[in-house]
Amino acid sequence: WTGTYVRTYVRTYGRTYVRTYVRTCVRAYVRRYVRTYVRTIIFLSLYILFLDPKKQYSCGYFKNESDTLEEAQNNKIQHIIKKLNIKPNQKVLDIGCGWGSLAIDIAKSTNCEVTGITLSENQFNHCVKKAKELNLENQVTFKLIDYRQLDEKFDRIVSVGMFEHVGRKFYKNFFKKIDKLLNVEGVSLIHTIGSVNPPRDPHPWITKYIFPGGYT
Repeated sequence: WTGTYVRTYVRTYGRTYVRTYVRTCVRAYVRRYVRTYVRTIIFLSLYILFLDPKKQYSCGYFKNESDTLEEAQNNKIQHIIKKLNIKPNQKVLDIGCGWGSLAIDIAKSTNCEVTGITLSENQFNHCVKKAKELNLENQVTFKLIDYRQLDEKFDRIVSVGMFEHVGRKFYKNFFKKIDKLLNVEGVSLIHTIGSVNPPRDPHPWITKYIFPGGYT
């Protein structure tokens, strides 16, 4: 190969290869991160001490000062379901379904088809088992898959406590994918951590121990 030919080849095909390689590496990293993150949670009894029975690892909705954590988490789930305004027979996607509580409660409350996705094998196995115990296998499907690999349409998309892990660099990609997955009349609801302060770099401690590569 001549030097000119090599340079031409790299210019023509190199960028595509690099983009593909980077996407592959990022997805592999995300899978490893989620497995490690959730594996730590499930084996450390510390988390079980302060999570509600449904293992909701995101903020609750306290309507009253006397609400328990369990009540607050149920309030949140019902509030989300109400906001989604789900119609009968619609298809709903839960991105980052966690331990499956939201997907299962949506199925219980509405006559619709629900798909919950996660990158954690522990969560996936738990969700499948729970849906079977409740005889909801025909209404709720759980998949061990990255949301970027989905290629179907949904009427409603919900994501609770997952967006923090996306990372600021990938915000546009995230919302472009949401748009691609939604039907024309579709609705999405993203539940995430916000701040009244101006945008800033994540705290080093948070980056190291809580959301590596994430942003809130």
